[in-house]
Amino acid sequence: MGQPDGQVDVDPWAVGITLDELLTTQLDYLNHEACYVVDEPLDVTAFRTHWFGLQYECRTIDSSPTHCNGAIRTVRWYDGEPVGDGFAQGQLDGLKTTVGDMLDCGVFTLSSARDYLERQIRSWMRPNDTVFVRIPAKR
Repeated sequence: MGQPDGQVDVDPWAVGITLDELLTTQLDYLNHEACYVVDEPLDVTAFRTHWFGLQYECRTIDSSPTHCNGAIRTVRWYDGEPVGDGFAQGQLDGLKTTVGDMLDCGVFTLSSARDYLERQIRSWMRPNDTVFVRIPAKR
């Protein structure tokens, strides 16, 4: 897989943690647009982050956590550029707008809305894509 040539802060913000720790406690799904995971043999995997917060898409949600509330998916690269990333971001924006409307109409609870977001994102993945999802614990 080709790797991006863009500007990336080369100083890691976390070292020696598990992928689950990264996704659950370290990653800010709203404020980090990308995530690069480097394993022990120094293989780099680029991921796009998707925040599941819905406070900007509907009236019934006042705030949403930015940690442990979203998905990351692998990004395909060609000649140093992400392929299909703009389309994927547009898909997510449209999905979140629709889910926000459904929350406002009472069709979804917050929990069922998050479940629906996850199912839809997983349905968009191609066989070689990887997606990881973290959502807050149900109360």
